[in-house]
Amino acid sequence: MKVLLVHGSSTGGVGRHVAEVAAGIARAGHTVIVAAPPDAADRLAVIGATHPHPGPHGEPGFVPVDIADRPRGAADAKAVATLRRLVRGADVAHAHGLRAGAVTALALSSTRDGAIRKRSRGVRFVVTLHNLPMGDPRTRTIAAGLLTLVDAASTAGARQVATALVPAPVADPPDLDEVWRVRSELLSYAEDPTGDVVVLVTVARLARQKGLERLIEATALLRRQLASDGRAVICVIAGDGPLGPALVHQADAVGAPAVLLGARDDVPALLRAADVVVLPSHWEGQPLVMQEALHAGAAVVATDVGGTAAVAGDAALLVPPDSAPALATAIADVVTTPGRLSDLRHRARIRAGELPTQEQMIQQLVLRYRDLVR
Repeated sequence: MKVLLVHGSSTGGVGRHVAEVAAGIARAGHTVIVAAPPDAADRLAVIGATHPHPGPHGEPGFVPVDIADRPRGAADAKAVATLRRLVRGADVAHAHGLRAGAVTALALSSTRDGAIRKRSRGVRFVVTLHNLPMGDPRTRTIAAGLLTLVDAASTAGARQVATALVPAPVADPPDLDEVWRVRSELLSYAEDPTGDVVVLVTVARLARQKGLERLIEATALLRRQLASDGRAVICVIAGDGPLGPALVHQADAVGAPAVLLGARDDVPALLRAADVVVLPSHWEGQPLVMQEALHAGAAVVATDVGGTAAVAGDAALLVPPDSAPALATAIADVVTTPGRLSDLRHRARIRAGELPTQEQMIQQLVLRYRDLVR
């Protein structure tokens, strides 16, 4: 089969997932081309996707296509034109994300007298919606319009709508020396690195969706709660994004001991070095970092949004979203209740063993593609 994979702007989970899917489908002997924004080049180079055409040993091809997280007229028109060219001869076009799905739907269809007509009748169209359309009213309105386009493409030929757990890439576990090195680094950011310090870690894009402002507030509350027992706290945020300066300013203003590390390539070690991994998102699809935390055997406190509970099972302590006091109370419970920390870590390891693997996901995906192509 020839498979076209499409995704839009992504600084984390979706982009990593598509790279893993591309590599897995290529290993299974199929021809794969990835259409993604130019900044995906480094991530895709790791799997050998460095040229527009598949490599001599079956490596995926990579064609830069600028698909932003919001509609942009000229850029979207150019993306549609590129995708129209790429879908010719493809058996399956699989778009990841709402925006990628909408743009790919346009590439597969054209409008005549208000009706959508398929341009490429032999191409099967698959859309994976990784996140729910949330945000301000304007964003929700745009999302509703984009979903209408996807629904129209579905009416034109999509056979099935289903939900599935998207597995996170499982990295090799870091050795203990690396974990202790990272732990020492994180403790160095505390006011007294030699004291009894609770280390909180989150890995997220610095964007409104991730609820990091509530984590900053919760850290300030925890600082006061733990001080009565002679303990301290440090909140470590790994990731980049537009809210970095605002989060630094907020931490200073509310007295929260927090540090922003920027993007890191040692996430497994960061997660293992934490006392508690905190995921304070306002909304989510299926948070891949939750799976990464479970594979790291981390104690996790997270907001109960989107597919978080489905991923975590009983291996995380879930709290209502948008509540700093709820986050602070839950984290305090984990680090002050005897046996609570070790119990959550034990549950995380058990849950990690229950999650689907990348190879299982690839096998199921290839079977689904074949079923559609018949």
